[in-house]
Amino acid sequence: MEEANKPSGSPETFAWEDIVRNVDQARTNFRGICMRLKELGFIIDTKTKILEVGSGRGVFARYLVDSGYDIIAVDINPRGDTSIPVAKASIEALPFDESDSLQRFDLIAGFGLIDPDVYEQDIKKIFSEMSRVLEIGGYVYLSPILNVTKRELELSLPATLKLVVSEPFLSILKRIEPADV
Repeated sequence: MEEANKPSGSPETFAWEDIVRNVDQARTNFRGICMRLKELGFIIDTKTKILEVGSGRGVFARYLVDSGYDIIAVDINPRGDTSIPVAKASIEALPFDESDSLQRFDLIAGFGLIDPDVYEQDIKKIFSEMSRVLEIGGYVYLSPILNVTKRELELSLPATLKLVVSEPFLSILKRIEPADV
């Protein structure tokens, strides 16, 4: 039987806010994203439109804003840095109009975002929303997805999202044309 990823510590003791807790960790996470996506032929530059989902205190978004990147953050309960562009919204209902090219993204990133043992989530709806606002050829970078098996993840994806990297604590999805399915 396939084992789902588990955080170290119980949900009561594991601090999701600590996934990206400081600028050094934000820098390290961003370098990791750049490296992994470069391996897939996707280069991130300051013209890349980035959406951080589940931004928490906004440390990752703040690092990217300070580094000159085009980023918007979304969180159901924004807290911390109020000077970054952040929308108060659920990841199950992203507040963007997919028909407006200014409201579609090349990259969606999330850290400690998907864990049905901790959050009440409709994982299919989350991925449907991500696909809706992601440019064709764009990527979703999620680290980690916890308490979900690879099979459960695959069954939750809309036809327009393809799982291209599945590792114990990393999932990368690519937005594809429906005809490419």
